[in-house]
Amino acid sequence: MYSLMIVEDELLARLALKNSISWEKFNIDEIYEAQDGMEALDKYRKYAPDILIVDINIPFMNGIELIQEIRKNDTRTKIIILSCLEDFQYAKAAIQANVSQYILKASMSIKEIEEAVEKVLAEIKSEKAGPVYRKKYNTDEEYRNRGILLRKLLTQSAAEAKKEQEVFRMPAFLAVFQVHFEIRREGDLSQEFLNKMNFVKSIISTTLREEFPCYVVTLPEEMYAVLIECGNRSGQDAYGEVRMILEGAGRLIGKYTSAEVEIGSSSLLEEQCRIAEGFRQAKRKLAYYSFGESGLTAAPEQEMMSRLERMWKECIRETTARLSEMGLSDMEEYVKSVPAFSEDYACLLQDYWSMLVSRTAVLYEKSRGCRLEQIVSEYTRKIRKTVTLKAGEELYHSFLYRIGQEHKAQVQYSPAVEKAIAFAEKNYGQPITLADAAEAVHVSSGYLSTIFRKEYGINYTEFLIQLRIEKAKILLAAGNERLADIAEKCGFNDHAYFTRTFKKLTGISPNDYRKSVKES
Repeated sequence: MYSLMIVEDELLARLALKNSISWEKFNIDEIYEAQDGMEALDKYRKYAPDILIVDINIPFMNGIELIQEIRKNDTRTKIIILSCLEDFQYAKAAIQANVSQYILKASMSIKEIEEAVEKVLAEIKSEKAGPVYRKKYNTDEEYRNRGILLRKLLTQSAAEAKKEQEVFRMPAFLAVFQVHFEIRREGDLSQEFLNKMNFVKSIISTTLREEFPCYVVTLPEEMYAVLIECGNRSGQDAYGEVRMILEGAGRLIGKYTSAEVEIGSSSLLEEQCRIAEGFRQAKRKLAYYSFGESGLTAAPEQEMMSRLERMWKECIRETTARLSEMGLSDMEEYVKSVPAFSEDYACLLQDYWSMLVSRTAVLYEKSRGCRLEQIVSEYTRKIRKTVTLKAGEELYHSFLYRIGQEHKAQVQYSPAVEKAIAFAEKNYGQPITLADAAEAVHVSSGYLSTIFRKEYGINYTEFLIQLRIEKAKILLAAGNERLADIAEKCGFNDHAYFTRTFKKLTGISPNDYRKSVKES
């Protein structure tokens, strides 16, 4: 078996190299990473890898300087250079430094890298026929064994695991990552999806291991448990430092995979036997973030529950007001039936919003005579993919808008309202207001506001916003026009406000909407 180290300062490029090639087929079972020349030199001295893949342009000590330092005492380690530079000077320096392969990054492919690795492995095998090759300490094997033990401790599937001594240094910090990838078929085990799962695990371990020893275990339902050893650092200092690194890892995952990331965290563990308890605590914290909160917090449970109560009150206030406007005041008693908190809070939220959709449809069908089976089915499916209070609320409000539109399609309006709608259809890209519409229709603003709300069910400003979002949907589906340009064409001067409004009415961002249209 062989070992390899990838020296590359760009995290995405480093992880792409690590995860895009099946290293097992080359009998490579140990892979190390370094993001600069100094770190690479330290890891080279510690692990003595058989092969190095080195980018020339790295911080602190460039690739050529690193290789020259290694070659002072070692002429046998095989080195593959990656470079964006086609300058002969670098190629000449690489040859002088006894580099096995030189690959241009601008044109490199997986096949080219694999061929380079095959060539250097052939060299290694021929040299092993001579003097005995050096032995290396297999730290990755220890890492894998600890990962297996951690899984046992988390699932409590092996009571004897608790008896192991000094397997993890204490204190340790436990976190749970919940990564929501784009919508996929249930049970999808395609290579593309598995690559994403491995990629996320690599981001978590790479980001954390720069500061703390850590062990990452992949769990069902796109969840990752992470045990972080804090060594001799004091509890509160370690908590703050780990929290910042976790947030950074979450942002990187979101950036490179377009997935939504939530993180639950436990308090510091002082005893190994408390790992299972800490895991339950971390999952409970994860459920707190189903309330729609972003980032991590050290707030005590009582404070977090108070925050949840305030969020529900605001949600109930906005939702009951909307239902009242639609003439569905009978729904108020159901809106106030808030689910009690538990670890399965995301599932309870899904049940709650699905119940509201179903009961609202029944009442609306009775009072307006509409048939809403397809819309109910569509929104129930969407709700079953949500995990936060805010996302469920936005979907429900979007559902109310849709059923209102379904009813309005069958209704005849007065001439003034018809003209106001036509005025909006013609001028939605301009900064028009109720007063502009009233002037165009030749009635007072007060009169138009009253009859428009009475006949259409919402006020004129809300109608304008909904109309602009519908027009934006058409432009998003039509091509790759910039979001800022679409926002401006649809009457939104503020790009950020457009994005927030779009997500509030549709449940997804403009970019995600465009992506979903293309996929379908």
